[in-house]
Amino acid sequence: MTIRRHLLYGFTSLTAWYAGAGYALGLGEVTLQSALNQPLQATIQLHDSEGLGPSDVVVALAGAEAFARLGMARPLSLTDLRFTPAMDNRQLVIRVESGSPINEPYLSFLVQLKRANGSLLREYTLLLDPPLYQPAPVMASSRGMAADAAQNSEDALDEE
Repeated sequence: MTIRRHLLYGFTSLTAWYAGAGYALGLGEVTLQSALNQPLQATIQLHDSEGLGPSDVVVALAGAEAFARLGMARPLSLTDLRFTPAMDNRQLVIRVESGSPINEPYLSFLVQLKRANGSLLREYTLLLDPPLYQPAPVMASSRGMAADAAQNSEDALDEE
């Protein structure tokens, strides 16, 4: 009888653990799509968001009290950030955008995600590199290349 009881308790515990693990929504990594002196465009992945849609979560910049609790400054420029839940290939993501260009080389902010059964808070720091400079390719004219090849051939014959 005690073996059955232990199995029942073990099975119940395992079921409760598995059910709780199924709802472990998490804020994942951020992918930056913009550069310094451009309006911010980034995407935050959400872990374990199967079955959720954009209307199931509310995402925003964390309040001043959360910044203070973590000892972080909350510059006024962060209030320009917009956090929008969206679907990307059946995966729920958060799009982070700003209306004006970001002129600081790095940006640090707190994101708060709320849903019916709780909320999450995560800090993100973005390093904004300047856009890559790519000089125009140097084009040689075919006439110039042919003349150089002919000159090189004549020089080779003269040396013999």
